[in-house]
Amino acid sequence: CLTEKLGGLPGTLALIGAELPVASIVFDHLEPSLVASLLDSEYAIEVRAGFHCAALIHAPIRDAREARTGGQGPAYQGTLRFSGSHLTSTNQIDEAAAAVNDLVKELAES
Repeated sequence: CLTEKLGGLPGTLALIGAELPVASIVFDHLEPSLVASLLDSEYAIEVRAGFHCAALIHAPIRDAREARTGGQGPAYQGTLRFSGSHLTSTNQIDEAAAAVNDLVKELAES
């Protein structure tokens, strides 16, 4: 499941709803819009990036990220959000998690 696949990526904090097919990732040193763009262009995976409609949650997420990173890295620019449905297959979840994992590793090396 997406929780297990995205929960342990280095340099990330996964925020995953227990009852909903939604997962958000906060990156320590990457901009979510960059990762979203690369997922779309290189893997044909569509996600949302940035500040979503739950505006009040972003301050505690930003604070948790800054506490983990010591304030290092780019300014907080929201999350990368995956939204699944009853039509989302296990294979699609696996592909999305693998793509994020690959991009996190690739971008960390550059």
